[in-house]
Amino acid sequence: MKRIAFIASISGVIALSTIVVFSLKEESSVIDPTIYLDPPAPISANSDKEFEVALKMSDLPDEVYPGASISIGFDNSKLEFVGLKPGTMQTSADKLQSGSEYEVPTWNCNIDVSNKNGQINAMYLDMSDGNLAYNRDGFKKDKRDVVLKLVFKLNVVQRGDTLDLNIDDAVFATVDRSKSLAIANKKLEYKDCKIVVM
Repeated sequence: MKRIAFIASISGVIALSTIVVFSLKEESSVIDPTIYLDPPAPISANSDKEFEVALKMSDLPDEVYPGASISIGFDNSKLEFVGLKPGTMQTSADKLQSGSEYEVPTWNCNIDVSNKNGQINAMYLDMSDGNLAYNRDGFKKDKRDVVLKLVFKLNVVQRGDTLDLNIDDAVFATVDRSKSLAIANKKLEYKDCKIVVM
């Protein structure tokens, strides 16, 4: 009888240990999404062509994000910011004429001020009461993960220059602020990038 009680108590301890280990594994495997700049291939110092740098997300949690903003610093003596192009991440929408239920949003920024200050401040705001908000359904890794594209041209550079693009701030806002993704609240990781001149 003592042996059965001993085996039962050991089994209980093992089961409890397994639950604790499983819970710890689950907790440690939760990784905050990362917003990152995907650099272009090295660019010739003589190039006068425009080039793009994609701003991407690694994941988008299952919330509704009616607003978003980014601030990206760059060396305005070596780079000219030309503008923004749409990404591939989509927002929810009523059925469009094309039959699609989603659309790629348009971000706004002031190009002249960006070039003057060496900082791009861009934002997206859904003015349709949530009908055109970013959401999980509009995101798919490697297919619909580009938030937007930054377009640049080289100014005066030399071969071997490395030009930094730095994400100074980024926010994907929810109505419930506690669920917003932001660098400031440590719920959004970020990775800068370098543009290599050859």
